[in-house]
Amino acid sequence: MSFRLKTIIGVGLIEAIFLGILLWTGLGFLSKTAESEFVQRSDATLRAFAVAATDSLISSDLGSLNSLTREMLKYPGVVYARIRDADGQIISEAGERKFLERPTQSVTNLSDLSGDVWDKSTTIQAGGASFGKLEVGVSASDLQSKQREARRFGIGMVLTEMVLVAIFSWLLGSFLTRQLSNLSGASKLLASGALGTQIEVRGRDELAATALAFNEMSTRLKSAYDELVANETSLRLVLDNIVDGIITVGSQNRILSASATAERILDVDRSRLLDGDLVALFPPESRSVVQRGVESSAGGASVSVLVQYEKRSGEIVWLDVQLSPIKNTNAGGIEEHSGRATALAIVRDVTQKVLTDQELRLRGRIIETSTVGTVIADARLPGLPIIDVNPAFETITGYSRAEAQGRSCRFLQGPDTDKASIQRIRDGLANQQEISELLLNYRRDGVPFWNELRIMPIRDRSDVVTHFVALQSDVTARVTSQQELVRREAYLRQVLNGTHDGIVVFDEQGSIESFNTGAEDMFDCAAHDAIGQPVSDIIALQIKADAAVPHPFNNPKDCAAANQELEFEAKRKDGTAIWVAMRLSELSSTGLLRFMAVVHDITERKNTENELRTAKVVAENAANAKSEFLANMSHEIRTPMHGVLGSLEMMRDT
Repeated sequence: MSFRLKTIIGVGLIEAIFLGILLWTGLGFLSKTAESEFVQRSDATLRAFAVAATDSLISSDLGSLNSLTREMLKYPGVVYARIRDADGQIISEAGERKFLERPTQSVTNLSDLSGDVWDKSTTIQAGGASFGKLEVGVSASDLQSKQREARRFGIGMVLTEMVLVAIFSWLLGSFLTRQLSNLSGASKLLASGALGTQIEVRGRDELAATALAFNEMSTRLKSAYDELVANETSLRLVLDNIVDGIITVGSQNRILSASATAERILDVDRSRLLDGDLVALFPPESRSVVQRGVESSAGGASVSVLVQYEKRSGEIVWLDVQLSPIKNTNAGGIEEHSGRATALAIVRDVTQKVLTDQELRLRGRIIETSTVGTVIADARLPGLPIIDVNPAFETITGYSRAEAQGRSCRFLQGPDTDKASIQRIRDGLANQQEISELLLNYRRDGVPFWNELRIMPIRDRSDVVTHFVALQSDVTARVTSQQELVRREAYLRQVLNGTHDGIVVFDEQGSIESFNTGAEDMFDCAAHDAIGQPVSDIIALQIKADAAVPHPFNNPKDCAAANQELEFEAKRKDGTAIWVAMRLSELSSTGLLRFMAVVHDITERKNTENELRTAKVVAENAANAKSEFLANMSHEIRTPMHGVLGSLEMMRDT
């Protein structure tokens, strides 16, 4: 099939497809628009009917309803109108019998309509009660007729257009392919080696532009061919300035040519390089490796050897020497070695790379032998899959490297893993931040363990996070010990708070560190208010300056060493005086000097002692008064009795 026929058929098919699509979409749009307007008009007619009939239907005004149904027939397209009561009985209708007696259709699309009458109905409601139903029928015959007419007109227009397109395509194909034969002939000449071949350009269309492009291409090919020899010097300059050194080797390892970069890498003068032995350039311990590489390249294989090389300055460097055979193809298509050069040696200084690789291997060895579980995840893939783990991870979790690779570290989580910790880890990963978290994880056998987790983002030279490294340590023993300490501390606190005595711990500066419930009740001071305050301000002891007993808080170490229980009068926060008995003890097991004061409220005992002392004084005073009274009474009675007795003696004598 010729290009002309292909062009004609292609243009015709494209035109037919686009015309068909245009016809289909246009008719569809017209039909939908007409149907939409028809449905809106029908709905508006039914709404007008409902508005006019609602009051009459509610009031059961049959006369108005009959008049209204007849009036509805005057609306454009309405062929019948009907009113039903709440029980569904017809109370008024108007229109031809063939429309009134036909069954109504309940359809939503006009295309589904059977016949040419569109049935619409609505229910009249007021106050939540139904009073009846309105029905109207609107004729769709005009719309359907116009749709059929538009369809016939569109198909006729498309057929006419197809005929015109076929004629136009034939003329256009003939015109467009006129220059193709010229292009075909010129291309054959160019392929045969006639560089610079030109063809006549006609017009300004795409074919003319193609002809111009062909002429330009032919001209450039000739120019490129002419410049090929001149570019050899430029190529030499490029070879002399690239990173790798280029050396061509002939028979018996003889160096035929070497670039300036090769001279610089090998630190050898050109006079020594040219016609020298390639293998002899290297130190004795590296020559056997290079010799095997040369022999392999002579056999047609490309090899790469890594050797040490010593420069004239004594510097030892690592060189990557790539040896490849130099081949050409003869007229029979068979590859054979060229006449002079047999191998090409590409020399590159890879000292930095070797040192970096050694450092990376050392780091890898450190990771492999570390007791800390190490996980490396790919940050560029969804789910951050694991790409490698170290043996410590396998020991800690029980999962092998093969079982862990490709999975997310979420598989170590379990039912008791803290949700808030998980969310903090997710937020840190999303923000590409360093994360430290203590997490409850599960081993492969289901045994839980506490994981001290640290996740670090790894960035490339463009500051893009490429990987995440997670360090995992099994700290179950430490966490268990801490939990046991917390339980013991809670138990001791419960014991301390269970006694009525006040127990106060303070440091050598007198600052309160612990204040139990008994002390809170005794001195009417909450623990959070007392902690950090001077002990002498909270336990305000009333001691006279000339008292024989020194203030215990001024020198608590001596007071604790005496191991004496001292009694003092103190004041509560509200100013109430109380008597306390206090014993100081030194706490030095933590390495820091601390003191513990055990305070007992003896106010009741002191009050009882004072009452007994007062009663003794009263009794002594009463005894003294009695003695004085008896003495006075004896004196007062004896004096008159002596007179009486004297008188009686005188009377007896006389």
